Amino acid sequence: MAKMMTAAQFLAALKAEGVPVRERKGWRTHNRNHKGKWGPLNGVMVHHTASGTDGIEQYVSSGSTALPGPLCHGLIEKSGTVVLVGWGRANHAGGGDPDVLRAVQAEQWPVPKTNEHDGSNGSVDGNPHFVGYECVNKGDGKDPWPALQLEAIARACAAVCRHYGWTVDSVIRHLDWSDWKSDPRGVDWNRMRSRIATILKGKPNATPFKSWADGDGDDVEQPEQPKPEQPSDPDAFPGVSKFGADANNSYVTRLGQMLVKRGGSRFYSVGPGPRWGDADRDATKAFQRAQGWTGSDADGIPGPSTWQLLVKGQGKSIPAATPAQKPVVSLANVIAASRKDPSAAQGKASHPADVKPVEAALLKLGFLSKSYASDGAYGTTTVAAYNAFRRSIGLKGTDASGDPGRQSLGTLGSRSGLFTVK
Repeated sequence: MAKMMTAAQFLAALKAEGVPVRERKGWRTHNRNHKGKWGPLNGVMVHHTASGTDGIEQYVSSGSTALPGPLCHGLIEKSGTVVLVGWGRANHAGGGDPDVLRAVQAEQWPVPKTNEHDGSNGSVDGNPHFVGYECVNKGDGKDPWPALQLEAIARACAAVCRHYGWTVDSVIRHLDWSDWKSDPRGVDWNRMRSRIATILKGKPNATPFKSWADGDGDDVEQPEQPKPEQPSDPDAFPGVSKFGADANNSYVTRLGQMLVKRGGSRFYSVGPGPRWGDADRDATKAFQRAQGWTGSDADGIPGPSTWQLLVKGQGKSIPAATPAQKPVVSLANVIAASRKDPSAAQGKASHPADVKPVEAALLKLGFLSKSYASDGAYGTTTVAAYNAFRRSIGLKGTDASGDPGRQSLGTLGSRSGLFTVK
């Protein structure tokens, strides 16, 4: 098994191929390694962003509540620049066909037709095994692929292949991996493969970057690069159409940033981004209600009044969340249950109202499985889980067995944040 490519080696490989690179702050350690394995790497996967240029860099870095970032390792812009977003496990490939993975590992092309997707019964997680490039393109079959961008895709893929000694057969599209996907739509893949193969036959950076060669050296006139939307008055309300379902633009990002400054940070688990989501609606609604507005005036969609209050820093900020009242667990009842329930019939619960919060806390902290964490019975499995928790906080001998004590029960409640003890 080849040693895993480091972030520094990834950067060096791209530069060696003559790829214009821009490093996003913190990209070398921005990853999802805490959520799953990273490696071994087996190939490269190419995607399109299904969006325009506006706000897309922030989005592929931060992701969303449902899909936290990074969403790729490199964002390939229309200009041909590769923005380095993260290194390590990233949420880009998702579930796909294990037959395709085996073909990539064996460098066999064409790969089998995929019959799997993220969440399907036979799928395998691709995130540990592929370097992912997101390419800025709407993916509608009409948005053009500039020559410089196509050349950057080819060289960026070749950079990883050259490092590992792979051929072009280690490079696939997202559509080859998942039967739900169509990206990168609009790219002639035969020509792309030809270009990557040509690059790999020569030395790094052996051909001019000024044109897309398609493997045969023909120069192509470069189209004018699109420019992000630039409002004439950045503080003016952009209109209701810029917000709500399917909105994806810089105004949504700015709205979220202003709401965070006005007390709405608790609604954003990964930070504001260009794609409208529940966090934007909930934070906007909270701000509107803070002004005393109701009904359609507090529907979570910003109007001119909401926008101007946020822009000018006026009006009332979002109040802090009212702490939820935690249930109070009776130590006497938990002790009684621990003595009575283990010898009772399966599932028999003597004090379920007090035991259920204890079970939930043990589940949250990883000491009790979900299947035993909701019946309210202090059975033998709960006894073992509670004793394991006691040992984890340094209790030993008789202090880690027998009747639950106020110290251990109170610590369980405070560490889990689920209950207090009386």
